[in-house]
Amino acid sequence: MAKKLKFTYGRAFKLFIVIIIMLIALIILFEVRLKFNVVELEAVKTKLLFLMSLVLILCVLFAAGINRIASGIIRSRQFPPPGVDLLFKLPTLKGKSAIFRARVLQLLAASIVGVGLYTVVFVSQLIAQYS
Repeated sequence: MAKKLKFTYGRAFKLFIVIIIMLIALIILFEVRLKFNVVELEAVKTKLLFLMSLVLILCVLFAAGINRIASGIIRSRQFPPPGVDLLFKLPTLKGKSAIFRARVLQLLAASIVGVGLYTVVFVSQLIAQYS
């Protein structure tokens, strides 16, 4: 009988990174195809806009999840927060060191949203350049 995988934030993070890298690779592929006039802009425009919105939505959702964990750490003043399943055992940190890790997680969440917004700017400039 197959063993059921438990949801952990580590697995979710790895899956998120793989999906975002694949989507950005598709956007770059469309850019290369546009540079060498393999396809017309109108044929690629809707696909680029769809990929751009998908990257932005995934980045915002993942950043919200990270921010939720960070707020749990700040509330409980403990890292990892109570009730979170982890891939492996971590020593429990309390006080200032836990708050510092929560702030680092909030910074990571903000930078993930920044990647999503940069994708919007990049695709918009790409479409404007080849219009």
